[in-house]
Amino acid sequence: VPLEFCRFSVYHENQELYSLKLRASSALKYVYPVDQRQLDDLVYFCEDEVRATAELNPIVAFLTERKVFKILKRQIDEWRQLFWYQQVKLEMESDGPELIIRDTRPLAVDSIYRYVGLHKDIYLAADKAPGKETLVRMFAMNGVHRSEVEAICEEFLSNNLALEIDGRFLSLAVRGPVPNLPSSVEYPGGVVIHKEYAHLVKQASR
Repeated sequence: VPLEFCRFSVYHENQELYSLKLRASSALKYVYPVDQRQLDDLVYFCEDEVRATAELNPIVAFLTERKVFKILKRQIDEWRQLFWYQQVKLEMESDGPELIIRDTRPLAVDSIYRYVGLHKDIYLAADKAPGKETLVRMFAMNGVHRSEVEAICEEFLSNNLALEIDGRFLSLAVRGPVPNLPSSVEYPGGVVIHKEYAHLVKQASR
């Protein structure tokens, strides 16, 4: 996934803190006929010298051509289309004793969930990705049977509202209300949009 470093950003202003050595993006030397030092002082977009050098390494090229990398890239591209153009959401709001979860993702089992009591408490506790066993013990200390906690966790998993990974249990909904993001056409630097996605951009801009 490419990273973009901009002048005056926190990364540009604190390069040593982030172990960066930023310079003008290499493509800009074809636009401005000046030396590297002047170019670095002129442009808005930068790249990291170390990363740029590493990308020329033949081993990196070999790794990025592997089938698993291409599958991962395709998944990321699909996520970006959903996130930026369709602006799908999985968000939760706590309204008094009730936890309301709204899901507009393509894999949503339902569009809205309303949880109270133990369901609500477990889901909110999983927001910090505790270990699965830690989560079970947390509620067992308050007299809740292990099988009851596990059954609720399985319900969250089957509804695609949570993820179990590396021995941890994570609730996936983002605390809302989630504000609408500015569309790509509102980016002040301009954007090139493939004609295949033009209709999606128009929809997102309305």
